[in-house]
Amino acid sequence: MTSASTVNIILNFIANIVVALGYMIYKGHYFKHSSDSNFVTRTVEEGNYWNLPSLLWSCNCIIVPFIKLSYHIERGLDIKSSTSLLDFADYLGLVITVAYTGACLVGGGGEAEQKDTKRKSPRRKEKIREE
Repeated sequence: MTSASTVNIILNFIANIVVALGYMIYKGHYFKHSSDSNFVTRTVEEGNYWNLPSLLWSCNCIIVPFIKLSYHIERGLDIKSSTSLLDFADYLGLVITVAYTGACLVGGGGEAEQKDTKRKSPRRKEKIREE
């Protein structure tokens, strides 16, 4: 509850508590898509979640709240105190959080897209073997 924005708090609660936990209970694992991916899930999950959209998602869900909590605990600042830069990263991350949550709920990008992904993998493996 470190955000001054009620919308941010509500959307994070829905995305991280309701949807993520519901998804894990239903699927038996956390969000990770291979055959049923779409543009948003592929973008966030690329490089095993090591990319800018995923970092912004983490800013919104983890990093910014931890920064605010640490300043609250160690410096006595109000828990909702922030800077323009923190707020900017937080709200950009909120956009990614909402988009990724929606993309996970919607599911795959269609049969044609899945076939195209399967076609690319063998070529890449052949190229690696040649080198």
